[in-house]
Amino acid sequence: MLSTTVIRRARRLAAAGLLAAAMAAGPATVYADDASALADNVESEQATADKAQDAVDAAEADPTTANVDAAIAVLSADGPAPSYTFDGVSSQASTQFLFAQLQMQLSLQAKQEAAQKLEEIKAQQEREQELASVIQELRILSSKASTTDTVDLSSDLAARIQALGVSATAGKVTKNQIDTVIASLEEEQDRIESSIQNQMVYVQDFLGQYNSYLQGSQSSIQSANETLKAVARGTVDEGDAASSTISDLTALASSINDQLETKRAELEEALANQADGDGSTSVKDLFDQYDSLVEQQSLVSEQLASALASTSASGTTEGASGDAFGMAALGAGVGAVAGAGACYAVMRRRAGARDEVA
Repeated sequence: MLSTTVIRRARRLAAAGLLAAAMAAGPATVYADDASALADNVESEQATADKAQDAVDAAEADPTTANVDAAIAVLSADGPAPSYTFDGVSSQASTQFLFAQLQMQLSLQAKQEAAQKLEEIKAQQEREQELASVIQELRILSSKASTTDTVDLSSDLAARIQALGVSATAGKVTKNQIDTVIASLEEEQDRIESSIQNQMVYVQDFLGQYNSYLQGSQSSIQSANETLKAVARGTVDEGDAASSTISDLTALASSINDQLETKRAELEEALANQADGDGSTSVKDLFDQYDSLVEQQSLVSEQLASALASTSASGTTEGASGDAFGMAALGAGVGAVAGAGACYAVMRRRAGARDEVA
């Protein structure tokens, strides 16, 4: 199975490739038909979001393998939306549709993150089932050992115990030795149960982002339709539409940056607790959320940079303050993306042999 890090890198490369392909293809103008198709996609995704929420709620209330599989199936039904760029957009009003598409991409990214978390939960459930099976077999041996001095621990069972991270040697073992192994396995069982509960919280967080960006996309489509009608009537200047889109992108970049700072603080606190021996908070789960926000900020920064460059080149916007605000948000976004590598390196050093962020 590919590691989460490899999957993330592949996804980022794919996104970058889509952006590059879009730019190489020439102007990316979104027409009314495209807007209608996007609106249909958003409506379809909202129906999926409702089903996903019900499925995840059921899995959280009763985290059986069947319920988790059902939630994964709902969240994994569709692929990511295509990427667009603001470069060369012939009508500045069309940038609003591209902003709606951007939010659609962000929503699908959050959906994929939720599905990935559920896959991790499924893997932990399989490990938990193996733990329960091994513990049951050891309890049978323990009951036999209570009437004799020793019992035989088979090489197969010893190997299964070792695969679960607990030391065991095949051969003659006493009841006390068996009970010690059982206690260690039960501790691992408790840790996994706690981890599954924590990860369900993060699944719900990603679902919240999924719904929020979908609603934002729907709102942007409605706004863009109104703007294009106003442009056609001559009551709204295209430059105003472009400025509105830049303002929306700037607000989104700033919002994500605030979330990144909050998540960074949570990571630092979790790492400090980890150093003190408190492993109740999963550093990996927090980093997954941080990494997801970095991916979001990277995409928003790409679009904001393109929008600023496009409007500046066409001369459709006026007023240095708006551009300066946009550039400030862009700088914050780029800084956050660049800072992710440093944050990850620090986490790996501090997590050390425990491999919390592998």
